[in-house]
Amino acid sequence: MRNSRMQRKLRHEDSIELLSVAEVLRSVDSVARTGLLTASKGATTARILTRAGAICGAHSTDPEKRLPALLKSYCSLPSGALEGVLEQHLKSRTPLSVLVLEQGLLSPLEIRELFLHQARLVVWDLLSWTSGEVSFEIGEDKEGLDEGFQLPIRRTLLEGLRQGELPQQLLDRLGGTSMVLESSFHHDEVVDLALDDREYALLSMADGRQTFEALAAAGPLSEERNAKLLVAFTVLELLVPAQAATRQLRVVTEDDLTVSQVDDLFADTGEIEIFNDEAEPDAATESFEELFKQAMSCYLERRYEEARTLFDQCNRLRPNDRRVLHNLDRISKRGSE
Repeated sequence: MRNSRMQRKLRHEDSIELLSVAEVLRSVDSVARTGLLTASKGATTARILTRAGAICGAHSTDPEKRLPALLKSYCSLPSGALEGVLEQHLKSRTPLSVLVLEQGLLSPLEIRELFLHQARLVVWDLLSWTSGEVSFEIGEDKEGLDEGFQLPIRRTLLEGLRQGELPQQLLDRLGGTSMVLESSFHHDEVVDLALDDREYALLSMADGRQTFEALAAAGPLSEERNAKLLVAFTVLELLVPAQAATRQLRVVTEDDLTVSQVDDLFADTGEIEIFNDEAEPDAATESFEELFKQAMSCYLERRYEEARTLFDQCNRLRPNDRRVLHNLDRISKRGSE
């Protein structure tokens, strides 16, 4: 049922002001989709090929991120050798990577590292874009972008968000510095992301009572680095806003709930429900939050069937809550242990 519905929606386009490249990649990763992400701004166009939760190729029309520039800046090829290779490339149309290998200018390992470096540069640059257009089209590689490597999407997002400028526009859309954060991660996820001790300490500080701003100020790193990491953790849904009633939620139909997360994100319902920031929590809200905490506790202890039952109860109390749907989706993917 889910796969058949996914095939109906083969392409989505949006403005980066409304949906960032980071959010698109996170959603694509969550369903391990094969497809092509295209982003454009002015004269620059970038394309990223994804397959099974990994980036398999990335190219940009930005001259600084194309192989001729990178062979000079990243590989430090002598100008004379580079000019000779480029001239041969223009005459024969032989790929640059083949020419530098044949001429002994780079080893196979160095060429692979060059492609990985190029892919990271392209993706990290797109994470900083605050305007332009982004689209994702489901399907196999039709443009010859596959370079034969697999760069994990989640780790690439983490690396890019923590080393770039603080994405204020993205932070505002996630909930701003006043949002209260709590954990929503499985320990396997943080091991896969290779968090160091201070990064993991920051992640563990989110207890459902402290705001983004307070966590950034009190964390083990500098306030700026803490803030960047908290944005990355929230994008990756290792942390989630603790009080759904204080943020805007997209309302989806019952039919939409059977679609994978990327279709849910891309669903063009146009409906937004806004909750009053000043509203006092009622009995139903308190009951929901208590059930949600119990469900998360079961999930983190790998008692998946108990967690599923509790999340189902949460869903009946508050239909379409993003945190609940996300965790039910994670349980269905993991299966019971």
